[in-house]
Amino acid sequence: MTKFSFSLLLMGALMFFFACNPEDNLGFNPGSGPLGANPNGVFTPCEDGTDITPDDLPDEIRNFLSENYPGFSFDDIEQYLESGTVRFGIEIEYENEEIEFYFESDGSLISFGDDQSSQMVAIGDLPASILDYLEANFPDIPIEEAEIDFGYGMSFFEIELADGTELYFSEDGSFLCNDNDGDDDDDDEDDNGGNNGDDDDDDDEDGGNNGDDDDDNNNIPAFIYDYLQANYPNAQVDDIDQERLCGGAQAFEVELENENIKLYFDTDGNFLFSASRIGEQDLPQAVMDAISNEYAGYQIHGNHIKEFLFEDGSKQYQVELELFGNDDDEIQVLFSENGSILCSED
Repeated sequence: MTKFSFSLLLMGALMFFFACNPEDNLGFNPGSGPLGANPNGVFTPCEDGTDITPDDLPDEIRNFLSENYPGFSFDDIEQYLESGTVRFGIEIEYENEEIEFYFESDGSLISFGDDQSSQMVAIGDLPASILDYLEANFPDIPIEEAEIDFGYGMSFFEIELADGTELYFSEDGSFLCNDNDGDDDDDDEDDNGGNNGDDDDDDDEDGGNNGDDDDDNNNIPAFIYDYLQANYPNAQVDDIDQERLCGGAQAFEVELENENIKLYFDTDGNFLFSASRIGEQDLPQAVMDAISNEYAGYQIHGNHIKEFLFEDGSKQYQVELELFGNDDDEIQVLFSENGSILCSED
């Protein structure tokens, strides 16, 4: 394999970027925002985002894209929770080119670039700081391969070790994350939440096998911290996830240690409701009647019943129903206190 230096590779990549993406084509002035490899450390490549729809994007982002890339189409949209801050990664198709963007939630553009394939790097061309890190932390595990990954206009070293461990480093060789340890995974892909309520529950109290992002009270979004200080001053956060609510909206789900409730917030930081499990005997009669009348042939699945309590004192009830004799036919239904059906999803 012919060796090449990273500095030459980076220079070539930048020359290619500006040659293929002049300001006139991209509609963005590079001088008006930061460009480059992971500016200010706002993104770690171990993050798994949550897929969202264009309607879930802030208006500022949609307006920016529409004004600067008329006629574009979305290829992929992901929402990230990075150290308590919500950001958005977007890939669009514009004039037969695929372009990636990384935005702050207020619509500020962090970085952008062409969708690029990873490129192999000779082990001998890795920065000395990476080799020193591997020698100190993985002394007996050889490097399987090394490459440069690109995403949202940023670039990273990806090192795969012989035991399958994947490590990521910045261009200057600073360690970013270990993709095998789960510490940086904010996405759980376990479509829970309500309509306010969850739409996909399982036996492990909403969580599912979802790669939860264990958090503590020193590393949570400020709006959640403020709410907890005011309402649960002695509580400790056990887990924070991004969840899909019934109907498609995104929300943060906060699980507290030693508490029988979970708290839900929208992506703007507004408290939505608290959720707790209840028994069938605790359901209002109006809800029981609605189940009998609207879902004949179905029964309540185990103890999969949740009560959602809103700040105004109103309540909603999420019930998982299954067809008699066929537990593969399940429905999540959200009821009001008077038995009205608010949301239903298979």
